[in-house]
Amino acid sequence: MTDISIRNRLWLAVALSLLAASHLAAVQLSGMWSTQTRMCEVVILSENMARNGQAATPS
Repeated sequence: MTDISIRNRLWLAVALSLLAASHLAAVQLSGMWSTQTRMCEVVILSENMARNGQAATPS
């Protein structure tokens, strides 16, 4: 009976560790995806401004 209890505790420890790692990875990917989306919007706006002649020129 003791072996089963220890085995279950080990599986639980491994499962919780994997769950925590996958959650952290998902949070990282979500943040990276959000940043990538915002940067794409900046590029599109920048290209539109340059096309319209509104780009800032150095003095």
